[in-house]
Amino acid sequence: MGESKCQLQVSSEIYKETNFHSSATKNGTLLSRFSFINPIDHCDEIESKSKSSIIDADGDLIVERRRRGVIQIEHQQSTNLSLVGLQVWRGALLLADFLLHNCWRFENKRILELGSGVGLSSIAAGIFSKTDVICTDIDSGGILEVLKSNVNLNKSVMNNRAIFRIMELDFKKTIWPDDLKNAVSSANIIIAADVIYDNDITDYFVKTIERILDVNDLNKNKDKELYIALEKRYVFTLADLDTVAPCYEYFMHCIENQIRKTTHLKIEFVSIDFPQYFDYERSKDLILMKLYV
Repeated sequence: MGESKCQLQVSSEIYKETNFHSSATKNGTLLSRFSFINPIDHCDEIESKSKSSIIDADGDLIVERRRRGVIQIEHQQSTNLSLVGLQVWRGALLLADFLLHNCWRFENKRILELGSGVGLSSIAAGIFSKTDVICTDIDSGGILEVLKSNVNLNKSVMNNRAIFRIMELDFKKTIWPDDLKNAVSSANIIIAADVIYDNDITDYFVKTIERILDVNDLNKNKDKELYIALEKRYVFTLADLDTVAPCYEYFMHCIENQIRKTTHLKIEFVSIDFPQYFDYERSKDLILMKLYV
């Protein structure tokens, strides 16, 4: 990535759309409050009620009478392109909605997030998780320190049975330490949000997906599911004389190439008509996909 591209300043659109009651910190960052409806109290009601008793006729969780909660996140207002993980993006909120909606399915699964950034999606998983939540990102720009701080800041919101681990995982690195290998190997649910913003990063991300799912070893990874949330970002280009979503299109090109190459990798687009638990504007351009072998 060129120097000028790295220095391009970007800011998440969600800050202008929703009041997150942000306040300045002494570190020059913002501390924002992300309000949500807790669908169930750490999923414990699942143990005392049948699934049908909390699902309506359309198959959605009944969220009435649920208590509200708040996830507090320290983040940047704007960053250069190489440090967008220090912000909160819309895909992370969609992914957090999806996790809460499926808490009864995922509560006993080991969840690992790729590119956790400031940690909102992982912390949402921690609300209901009864096992491991593994947060990963690059060790750059203080991201891991902010991630650790945000996890500690929200311990009172999360299930006390959730075990959080924060580890470095750089898509560009091909050699992983043993503890990271073991964490990836043990994870059942892999999640990622808004990691598609640069073609070079996309190339490395797709290689990381291939490695995690290990598409050549079906027996080893048949219980792994990878969920990716992202937002199509449209730009007008003279080359196309049209408005296109180049980062999304390049990602799909890479994934489709991988599918053709292996035949084992499968992709499924997940409907995003599930309930919205967090306060934000859910864009029609949001995409949620599932990859598995």
